[in-house]
Amino acid sequence: MRSLAAVVVAACAAACASGCEGAAGDRTRTGGGAGGAPTSGSGGTSDASNVADGSADPDGNDANASEPVHGLAVTDVAIYQAVKVSLVKAGRPVVTPDTPLVRNRPALLRVFVTPSAGWQSRSVVARLQWNDGGPPKTTAALIAGASTDAILASTLNFSLAAADLTAQLKWSVSLLEAPGGTGIGDTTGARLPADGTAALLQTSDPGPSLKITFVPVRNKNTLPDTSPAQIKFLTDAMFATYPVAKIETTIREPIDFTGTISPTGPGWDLALNQVCQTRQNDRPARNVFYHGLVAPGPVEEFCPGGCFQGIAVVSTNPAQDETRCSIALGYTNMGSIAFMQEVAHTMGRSHAPCGQPPPARPDPLFPYPNAGIGVWGYDLVNQRLIDPQRRADFMSYCTPVWISDYTFSRLLPWIQAVNQLVP
Repeated sequence: MRSLAAVVVAACAAACASGCEGAAGDRTRTGGGAGGAPTSGSGGTSDASNVADGSADPDGNDANASEPVHGLAVTDVAIYQAVKVSLVKAGRPVVTPDTPLVRNRPALLRVFVTPSAGWQSRSVVARLQWNDGGPPKTTAALIAGASTDAILASTLNFSLAAADLTAQLKWSVSLLEAPGGTGIGDTTGARLPADGTAALLQTSDPGPSLKITFVPVRNKNTLPDTSPAQIKFLTDAMFATYPVAKIETTIREPIDFTGTISPTGPGWDLALNQVCQTRQNDRPARNVFYHGLVAPGPVEEFCPGGCFQGIAVVSTNPAQDETRCSIALGYTNMGSIAFMQEVAHTMGRSHAPCGQPPPARPDPLFPYPNAGIGVWGYDLVNQRLIDPQRRADFMSYCTPVWISDYTFSRLLPWIQAVNQLVP
């Protein structure tokens, strides 16, 4: 196999205040599972101090609501599978969303409302008819004023399971007075689409899963952490951000790398070549990504204040099976950002322009300054909003990180193409 040293990109080499990555925005291990339905996590950091409460109607009373709400209009509807995708803007349905919707992936749907003058704070019921047949989904919230992106409780929210995201989506939403409630004012904005017919949307199929084989690399008689907790830590971070339905992982038998891996970079390319050679020798299914994990000595010695964290082959074609290989540090509770970034390099993604020193050869088409994420995000694993003013795209050297709508939209067709290589 030819050397891949000339076509690799070093990622996540930025120095941190303490440790290689954890102090600079690595994700806290909480709740959820790669590919599972959202869970009500309570750990980690909430950008907007809000946690989704789902589609709650514990007493069933909201199902009896029938009177359209007075003085309150639906102004926006958005769905979140990692990034905000608007379905309605300023009261008008969006025919073709800016970011694709991912089939068989859970989602949060938020209904934004604006009250008219004289609105009195009260409970409002939202009823969502989703796809054909079946009872509508119902939720309720205390509406005190206009909805905002930053306050999750200001919108009426629905948790959508993976099975709800079918090939075609038909939906309509209506706002109703809660049982026993009343109000004054217009009711014409209480239903979208206004005529009650269902709006139609298409989803994109990413394939059944993203397949990752972790390759433990033994170096200096030390193996990386491949415990179930650490693998879950890594895959939770990837599932929260990548446009996938599920992540399937395998842990391979360890391989040995006898060379020296330096915290400043030398040796990483040779270790990567060995991971790539291992993939070629193993001859896995064409849609399997090999990701090496390595711990070159105790973390406090290898990475006391900042270090080189990973390297990957930068692919230019989804059909190039030999480029589906990467390697990053494999220390406990570390490495999620490097894992996400290195695998994305093998999907053709270049660095986003942010960091000191700045990344080499950044993506010239990246649309946002300082590697911004562009839109609000939502963490399906921990059920938390992600403030775009406080996050950078994980393809950059800046932290803390999330995924931009730009990167989300460009990873999806690559994942689709790779999965289509396997009948």
